[in-house]
Amino acid sequence: MSALYRLTVVDQVDARLSGRIACSYTSPPQPLDDLRVLAAALLNGARAPAVGIAVSRAIAGGRRTVHITPPTPANGNTEAGGRRGC
Repeated sequence: MSALYRLTVVDQVDARLSGRIACSYTSPPQPLDDLRVLAAALLNGARAPAVGIAVSRAIAGGRRTVHITPPTPANGNTEAGGRRGC
């Protein structure tokens, strides 16, 4: 079985515009190629970030940061993903 990675996306937005400060999502563990496709879509077609490197882009009212995390015992390839503040 190939290694599984996680993708984390954080939207930092101006609360005056959206009524919230931030929203985040962490994917369940997935193959790297699948996460690269998701990252590119979240970055409006921009190239997906390298593993371990966060990439930020402007979004309406703020910034979106996307980060692909390498597999480690700490992120446990069996845990589900989750969201916060969305």
